[in-house]
Amino acid sequence: MGRTKSDFLTQSERMVMDKLWEHGPLSVRDITELLNKGEPKVNQHAYTTIQTMCKILTQKEYTSYEKQSRSFIYTALISKHDARKTVLKSMLQQFFGGSSLSLAQHLLDENDIDFDDLERIKKELNNKKKSIGKTP
Repeated sequence: MGRTKSDFLTQSERMVMDKLWEHGPLSVRDITELLNKGEPKVNQHAYTTIQTMCKILTQKEYTSYEKQSRSFIYTALISKHDARKTVLKSMLQQFFGGSSLSLAQHLLDENDIDFDDLERIKKELNNKKKSIGKTP
């Protein structure tokens, strides 16, 4: 039985997806070289590991591939924005009972947010209110 699509990407899968989002379609070799660029020898990613990650991402329906000559070229099927949206929606349901308010309260309680960030959030909230027709 094949893998089902998971809402969450593992850290390794996200690293591969980040390269596809940043650079567009890439071969396994290209992804491996990009991930290893500037990394110390001890932190290098093996070609076969990246190849496995790409296969898993295809099974999860995050990527597709096309054979070109002797290489497989992988393409992201989901945008970074849509991936974030999917994960956040799932997390909202699983951990916060679907309540955006509970998530926002948790973020405010559990994180040190500086005054400038709070002011930006306030401006965004006011803009959102205006866009849905509710002015203060």
